[in-house]
Amino acid sequence: MVKRAKTDSFGEAKKHVNYIFKATSICRYTHILAKIMLILIITAAFFACKPKEQRVWKGETIKVFDNHKSDQNQMYPDQAAFLGKMVVIGDFGPMVEGVAIINDDEITQTVLKWNNMHNEKDLNLINAVYSDKIDLYGKSYSKTDIDSYFQSNFANRNPSYHQNIINISGKRIGDTEVQIDLMLYTLEKDIDSPEAIILVLERNRAGWRINKEERADASNPTRQTAVE
Repeated sequence: MVKRAKTDSFGEAKKHVNYIFKATSICRYTHILAKIMLILIITAAFFACKPKEQRVWKGETIKVFDNHKSDQNQMYPDQAAFLGKMVVIGDFGPMVEGVAIINDDEITQTVLKWNNMHNEKDLNLINAVYSDKIDLYGKSYSKTDIDSYFQSNFANRNPSYHQNIINISGKRIGDTEVQIDLMLYTLEKDIDSPEAIILVLERNRAGWRINKEERADASNPTRQTAVE
């Protein structure tokens, strides 16, 4: 009887030890898991708060979305509907039924020259950038006026002025026009100023040229850093 009681007591003690061991193991694993979760939370917060590096556009081809195409891989507008129609090379370049065929590379080159014109203060690029009539931030200019305007503008511009294009995209907005949307970062007097700019390009006899330039915020039509 005494021997059996001792055996039962030993068994109970062993159970308690096992329980304690299991509880200790659970606590240990819970502590480790909590540490891992804390590390993951801190890491996620770090990457969320870290400013994203934005890549400067350096002339990569702008893919212009053409709403005249049911498939962006088509060679020309409404290819299925115009199958058998003639692609006409006229005064305004290649067209189908009065709709200009978009050339991404030509449009890209015009925008690149526009950016270089401002950074290099190169008046020789004006003819390769602008149309004969331009709506520039709410004001209309002829080609002669725009030449005189930029000659004065570049002469009076701060020598530290520089602009970079960060985000850029394009879309057709008419039979002969495309719209380029871009985020422009201008640096002048150590002040970095971002603003959304819209360029409207029209296909004319000379190629794709800018006929309108404005801020995306139409309520504030004056671009102080580059134009005024």
